[in-house]
Amino acid sequence: MKRKSTILSVTIFFVLTLVLLCGCLASCGGEKIYYRVKNGNYDYEDYIKIDGDTWEDAGGTSGTVEKSGDTITLYVNIFGEQEVYLEGTLQKGVLTYHEFGETYTYALEGKAPAGTQTSSENGSDGKIYYRIEGGGYNFEDYIKIDGSAWKNSDGLYGTVEMSGDVATFYIYGSSGKQKYLEGTLQKGVLTYTEANQTQIYAIRDKDDLMQAYGYVRCTKDNTPNINGEYLLFGEYPQTLKKDNVAISDVADSRGYYRGSDECFYAKVTATPYGSGYQFSNGSAVTSGTTYYFKVEPIRWRILNEENGKAFLICDNIIANQRYDDNSNNYADSEIRTWLNRAFYTIAFSSLQQALIQITKVDNSAASTGYIGNSFACADTDDKVFLLSYKEVTNSDYDTARGVQTSDYARGSGAYISTDKKGYGNGLWWLRSPFYYTDYGTRIVTDSGYVGSSNREVNYPCGGCVPALWISL
Repeated sequence: MKRKSTILSVTIFFVLTLVLLCGCLASCGGEKIYYRVKNGNYDYEDYIKIDGDTWEDAGGTSGTVEKSGDTITLYVNIFGEQEVYLEGTLQKGVLTYHEFGETYTYALEGKAPAGTQTSSENGSDGKIYYRIEGGGYNFEDYIKIDGSAWKNSDGLYGTVEMSGDVATFYIYGSSGKQKYLEGTLQKGVLTYTEANQTQIYAIRDKDDLMQAYGYVRCTKDNTPNINGEYLLFGEYPQTLKKDNVAISDVADSRGYYRGSDECFYAKVTATPYGSGYQFSNGSAVTSGTTYYFKVEPIRWRILNEENGKAFLICDNIIANQRYDDNSNNYADSEIRTWLNRAFYTIAFSSLQQALIQITKVDNSAASTGYIGNSFACADTDDKVFLLSYKEVTNSDYDTARGVQTSDYARGSGAYISTDKKGYGNGLWWLRSPFYYTDYGTRIVTDSGYVGSSNREVNYPCGGCVPALWISL
């Protein structure tokens, strides 16, 4: 019995020694998996697997590893050459590297430093294009472009080549350089077609696009779209302030007040034209009450495009202005002066003003709709102008002439329709004088009718719908 006990003890000793040795070997070498750490949590779908002098990531990319002290370099084979895939530090089970202006952290389970977070994607030195879907931005789906390099939210990366507006994205693998996708990159919007579906990516927000290019091409709901029939261009007070926004006491040089939401607002003491008027949110417009209106991008409808220029008309009645005090001569009118001085100065940045074209405005009798109109004036050279009777009745331009008033215009005294159908539509000035008096000017009614409609020039509640040409 004593001999059997000794043999059993020796056997157990060797088994334990082998287990400990294997465990030591496993901890000193062998395969280790480093998981991506996001906001202090492990992302088990994103990892780097290191096994001795080889590595492989979750996307299937693989290569060789070199270590020098705390520095680790991962290589991939491209066209038979070893190219650096990434270089970072590997300390105490934590792998860290920097790419596209961001810090990436991968760690063995249980090794992530408490509270580890990756830096914001907006820290990239390049530009980040987010997927547009459902009328908004999908911040989980993006493509980063930094010079000739690109990387997407799935971890794919490669090079990008531009030829005019055409962007071609390449990836590299065992088969060498391969085209990944091709599309157009214009004015902060990347568009390409895949599986017969158009995919659209855009710079993070419309303010970025506006600051970079002066305008944003978009759809009716303001979603950036390179083929959109609208433009966001310039800014002006429009929508009533929300109740949860607090306003500062001091106005800036433009007369605007900063809100707690970091947006600017115009202050107005309401002078509604009629009783029972409501703002777009359904609240009453109360005479004598002080309101604040948010300064927002102006949406314009594209009437025509030619030779790199676009003819635009404002998509709403942006303001309430009388035409003049006593004359329908457009060249000398108050409203023309307001458009080309006050409105032009406050609504457009210096970049946008540089895009606005000086237009030879046709003020001939023919443009007024009556060839014998003796009140027609000389042609004018304008940056911003009103449409003529001839233009507004052009079959290419005359759709949807019933135009909504902005909240700002309603609070400032613009006439609005209170009919259930077309509630909030207003009447708006044309530049064309009426043909039988020097005191009347043509208008478009709230229903979109033109015909013989006109108002006396000092009518205080007419709406202003500006038009202009810009360089794209």
